[in-house]
Amino acid sequence: MAVVAELVLARCRVSPLDRRQPVSPASAPRLASRMAERLGELGYADRRPAVGRWWLVPTRTGLRAAGLDYRVWDVAAHEWSLNHVILCARLRLHLERTYPDAWWESDRAIRARRHGSGARVRLADGGLEWPDGTAVGVELERYVKKPARYQGAVLDVDPAWTQGCWWFTPAEQVPLLTARLRDAGGGDRHQVYPLPPEVAL
Repeated sequence: MAVVAELVLARCRVSPLDRRQPVSPASAPRLASRMAERLGELGYADRRPAVGRWWLVPTRTGLRAAGLDYRVWDVAAHEWSLNHVILCARLRLHLERTYPDAWWESDRAIRARRHGSGARVRLADGGLEWPDGTAVGVELERYVKKPARYQGAVLDVDPAWTQGCWWFTPAEQVPLLTARLRDAGGGDRHQVYPLPPEVAL
């Protein structure tokens, strides 16, 4: 529910339930809880426990109402990756605040856009696109992986990412990830940045 509260703060200057009531950091958790309850009453979302938190998961009805042709997310099957999901949501909110003119493209939207193109679909956590048409991929690496993992990542940069790819990782891992991407042939199209402190768990 903490991520829902962060989304409420990021998206709403006033409460969507009462347009006269301003949203503050103190009122966001209560408002998020009310919104989650209302979505549940409508059959659009379910609350499910995992990794010591409550997750608000869209139902098939909720996804269809939003015009999204996605499968329902199985929280239990993906419990191992939920901390990554939290960090990606926080990173997205941070980048949207930092670059208010940019539009966020989700990982699913990236896969859908490249599906059927004949190219290998580049997995990414998301991307940013600006009104002038420039774009950049966004990757979150909680842990630096073996060198072979980055060879494919460097080769499969989405052609739409005119500014390459930004990689975010904990500060102590920046030198190692930079070296791995350089050794894989990434050059200056792969920039590595420390994960902002307000994003970290």
